[in-house]
Amino acid sequence: MMWRVKNNKGFTLVELIVVMSITGILLALIYGGYSSTRKGQYVQYMANLTQTNIRSSFIDIISTKVETAGNCNGLSPVIKVVAIKLGSSSTPITEVPICNDNSGVLQDPTTNIETIDPSESLNFQENLSMDFCTPYATNYSCTNPTKTGYLYLIFTSPYGKYYSYYSGSDQITDLWTYQISNWQHNADMIYTPSSDPSIGYITLHLTDDTGNTSELNITGVGNVEKP
Repeated sequence: MMWRVKNNKGFTLVELIVVMSITGILLALIYGGYSSTRKGQYVQYMANLTQTNIRSSFIDIISTKVETAGNCNGLSPVIKVVAIKLGSSSTPITEVPICNDNSGVLQDPTTNIETIDPSESLNFQENLSMDFCTPYATNYSCTNPTKTGYLYLIFTSPYGKYYSYYSGSDQITDLWTYQISNWQHNADMIYTPSSDPSIGYITLHLTDDTGNTSELNITGVGNVEKP
């Protein structure tokens, strides 16, 4: 009869440390790749969300969509604005509907600000850096994009006229104080600014902290294109 000798020897401390070190390195590599991919997908998602928000604002304004919040309660907006906060932010996109009181007087949009929160449809959120340049304008240079303040994209009813302007202020109330409050309407209730503030063709960049970037091109008439 053969006797089998049972070896009760386990792992040594050195062996355990080696195994744990290798496992840690593998986990770090796997998570690092996953995190980078996730961030890249987040940038693309935010670019798509921005593009959709700009287009839906145009559609809302020409379809006289009724707003149910703030001073727009029960009224259709005559002006709708997409406000994009430049620099680093987790919620860089804001929608601002502006209504009148049925006599032509515009209502202060301060109580109507609607922040677009990407975490409502995703299970994570992070800061993105947003900047823009206007390659066909003289005030800004694509080699030195604008990274602070607000970029405003404005649509007016009933014909969906598009305007845009840039403000260096980091307060969205600048939209009302210095711009929209001075707009006038004609007999057809079409609002126009005293001077056209449009800054022309706009290239908008979205970048995460690892360098993943997405780009949107906004034409001088408000069409949004992905290169």
